[in-house]
Amino acid sequence: MKLLLTIILSVLCSPLFAQVPDSCGINNDARLTAIEATFLNTYYAGIRKNFDFTDKKILFVTGTAATRITGKTAYFKSIRSNWNPATNPVGGSGVDPLTVSEKKRSNGYDAVVYYWVKLIPPRGKQKIIEQAAAGL
Repeated sequence: MKLLLTIILSVLCSPLFAQVPDSCGINNDARLTAIEATFLNTYYAGIRKNFDFTDKKILFVTGTAATRITGKTAYFKSIRSNWNPATNPVGGSGVDPLTVSEKKRSNGYDAVVYYWVKLIPPRGKQKIIEQAAAGL
C-alpha cells in the first residue's frame, strides 16, 4: 500500500520536481512527509541505491567535516536557495542508511543525509549517531 501511494504521488507530483516543493521542510519533525519522501527519492535517485525515504526518520547533517546536525527546515531552505537541476543534488550531498544497530543507538533514525560536506571523518557517522542519541 505504501509503495502504491508513493507511485501515485510521484506521478501526480512529478511537475513539482522542477523545483523543491514549497510543502517540503515546513517543520522540523525528523519523520518525512509523503511529499518530502517523494522529492528525496527523486532528488537522490542516482545515489540512494535501494533506500526508500518513505515514512523514514532522517538526520540532516552539514558542515565541512559533517559535524552539525540540522533540521529538515534548514536542509530544504538550503536546497531551495541553491537549486540547480543540472547539478542535482547540491555539492557534498549523500545518503547513508543506518544499520539496525545504528538505528537503535540513534533513537530510531533511519538514515543520515549529508549536504554541503567536504569530508566525512572516519568516525564522523558514529559521532553523529552519538549526538542524535544525546538529543543534540
